Amino acid sequence: MSLYKQVASGIEAAISSGALSSGDLLQSESALSSRLRLSLPTIRQALDELVRSGVLVRQRGIGTRVVANSVSRRRELSGLIEDSEQSAHPSTTEVLSYCRTLPDERVRQALGLRPDDTVHHFTRLRRTGGETLAILEDWVRDGVKDLDEVTLRTNELGEILRDAGVTPKVVLQRIGASTADANRASLLQLNPGMALVSIERVASDATGRPITYGKHSYRADRFGYETSLVQR
Repeated sequence: MSLYKQVASGIEAAISSGALSSGDLLQSESALSSRLRLSLPTIRQALDELVRSGVLVRQRGIGTRVVANSVSRRRELSGLIEDSEQSAHPSTTEVLSYCRTLPDERVRQALGLRPDDTVHHFTRLRRTGGETLAILEDWVRDGVKDLDEVTLRTNELGEILRDAGVTPKVVLQRIGASTADANRASLLQLNPGMALVSIERVASDATGRPITYGKHSYRADRFGYETSLVQR
């Protein structure tokens, strides 16, 4: 492995171990060159590669910072599947409905199914700290995993899929806004017409096969979304 790649791997390892965290400022290129006893071009090439991959970001007049902790990427992707919020309070899930059924055209297209393919269709109510948070409606391709109400109540969807040997690799999602109809307002303890955050997503495995389709409605007053933007 070339020297600059060894440096890049060392920085990534420091991020994965927690020695470097999101937002941390790296030493200057000249300081790293002196400490590691490597040439300045080698250090610059290593940092350039990490900037291109989105691990680091350069800020003029400040220096080079860590954008994100790479060890958390798999967990963050799972969170997209599960809608698991980061909270100090415990979460509970109530299964409102569950069945195996023929999907409608919208779900069939999203999952790339044939007209006679069935899916697992279920709706859950998520609570955090005893307060309602979200209504989670999902469709899972049949044959991925045998599901039942007990499994759905006691396990996150991402965990269920991983236990079945299916690891979501790509999640396409659309975040928008809607208003609560009478049914959703009642479940979420809101007044009808109040704002909701709506998330529609399709998760696919490593082969590109869609495995889950979800439509989730969050209380807008209890929803937060954080992301990092990197100019490349």
